[in-house]
Amino acid sequence: MKRIVMLPSALALWALTANAKEYRMAHNFGKVEVGSTVTSHWNLRAKQDQQLHIQKVTLTGDDYTLETNCPEVLPPEQKCTVRAYFTPKQQGLQNGSLVVDLYSEQFIIDMSGEGVTP
Repeated sequence: MKRIVMLPSALALWALTANAKEYRMAHNFGKVEVGSTVTSHWNLRAKQDQQLHIQKVTLTGDDYTLETNCPEVLPPEQKCTVRAYFTPKQQGLQNGSLVVDLYSEQFIIDMSGEGVTP
């Protein structure tokens, strides 16, 4: 069985949804000045003697960008990083989602942040 460990860079809680293969959490970037950028990262780690097969990593939301060094197949006991950047383009609440698909499991991070003026 392939398992994933995601270590959020800030305190967050995972919630198991009705589908036992889908895990959800929320991450709030807080208040950020319009045009400024903040980042959070999560590490994916392959356990013990098993490879971790990563189908895809996707991000939605106009004010969010994604950076990752994760390969399609992560060797045993290795890790890779997924980074989400929040750069608000306007004032107000901005939402997005980061999804990590592992073929057998899906991890969803519902992201939010608020664009503010100085």
